[in-house]
Amino acid sequence: ATSTGGVYIEASGSLSINADDLVLTVLGGPGNQFGLIFMGPGLQGPVQLGDGLRCVAAPLLRFPARPSNAQGTWSEGPGLVAYGNLAFPPPNPLMSGSTWHFQAWTRDPFGPCSNFSNLSSALSLTFEP
Repeated sequence: ATSTGGVYIEASGSLSINADDLVLTVLGGPGNQFGLIFMGPGLQGPVQLGDGLRCVAAPLLRFPARPSNAQGTWSEGPGLVAYGNLAFPPPNPLMSGSTWHFQAWTRDPFGPCSNFSNLSSALSLTFEP
């Protein structure tokens, strides 16, 4: 596995809370490593974390850790709203009209700065009914 340095996150599906079919996919990470997607209510000036910059402001809510495939890709969803109903403090923050910011953290044992982890780009999404 080698570090790529260009980890990013993208969304597919809809932003409908009722459909709950949104999928967040992380691409460009190191292969066969664990990572997780987290979300927060706002953005902040970048804060160094590992070999990357955290742009999502606390308080942070996270989804379960997932392994990447050999190409450094993994996904979360569909079912983000259903997961939030079970795992996030009530009331579930993923509701119609809310804007949340998402970013991924990944293990990166071969990163350029030897910090053993990296972060993706950030993604801002506003949910609909």
